[in-house]
Parts: sequence; C-alpha cells; structure tokens
Amino acid sequence: MTKRRPAERGDRAEVPGLPAERSGGHASTGSRQQPSSSADGGSRWTLIAAISLVTLLVLLDDTAVSVALPTMQRELGFGYEAQEWVVISYTLALAVFTLLAGHLADRIGASRIFLVGLAVFIAGSLLTGLTTSVSLLIAFRTVQGTGAALVAPAALALIAGAFSDRRRGTALGIWAGISGSALGIGPIVGAYV
Repeated sequence: MTKRRPAERGDRAEVPGLPAERSGGHASTGSRQQPSSSADGGSRWTLIAAISLVTLLVLLDDTAVSVALPTMQRELGFGYEAQEWVVISYTLALAVFTLLAGHLADRIGASRIFLVGLAVFIAGSLLTGLTTSVSLLIAFRTVQGTGAALVAPAALALIAGAFSDRRRGTALGIWAGISGSALGIGPIVGAYV
C-alpha cells in the first residue's frame, strides 16, 4: 500500500464525474489552469499593467461622461430625458452583458473575449465621438457598455489564470486599485473634455 502525502495548499481535489481541466482557457470554479512555468514574472506583471490600464479606461468612460453631459447637451441640443439615456445606456449594457461575457470567457477563452470586448469598446468610443445625433449617441454608448461588459470578467479570468495562488491576491489587488481609481479620476477627465 502506498502512502499518500497530505494535501498542500493549491492542490486540487479531483471530483468524480467532473473533468480535471476544461478546454478554452480559464474556467471559473474548480478547474483553473495553472500558470505556465515558462512565463516569467516580468511578462505576468506587464499583463497586469495592460489589463489594468484597459479596465481603467473602460470604467473612466462611465464616470467622465457624467461630468461632460452639460457640454454634450449644449452641443447636440438634447433634453433631460436624452441626457439620462446617455448615461443609462452604457450602464445598462454593462450590467446586462457581464454575466454572459463571463460565460463566454469560460467557453471560448478569456483572452479572445477580452480582445473582442476591447475592439467593441474602441469602435463604440470612436463612433460616439463622431456622432452628431442624440439617438446615435445613445446607441453607440450602448455599444461601449457592451464592450466594457466583455472586458471586465475576461480581465479577472486572465489575471487569475496568470498568477499562482500565492501571487493571485496581490495581482487582483493591484488590478482592483488601479481600476477603482477610475471612479475618482473620471470626473476630473470629464471636466477637461
């Protein structure tokens, strides 16, 4: 009879009936892929910096627009109801599509969903900046919110997949701190825009 060593932190218990690993990158609970041993620490910290910057910009957009609304209202000539929808359309799309985006990140892969979300957000931002119609502004803000919804859960999955259990908390804390600073920086940026 062979002696088994006691379980150490980070060991995964195999659950009968469930696969040990899922394809498609990072999975949410129980079947996280371990970080590649070939990835050096520097590239992982570069990854956290890039993901944090993108998430900062996505969240910054939401708060900056609130301060810039009076200027947009004067330039585009829309009323209070439209002003509400300029803000709500982004937030509503973000709230509605975040869970779906997390599911897609588990199924298709976090990096793909992150890049698609970034592309959708950039396209929505470009179209929002070029529009002269309030109805198109609201539609393009919805596109921006959809892109933001794709970015957020994929960013978490990428960070969780890139760092071991020991460093994951630090990485997530750095990401959350940088991303959360958008709530304070956004109104300042909106005042200058």
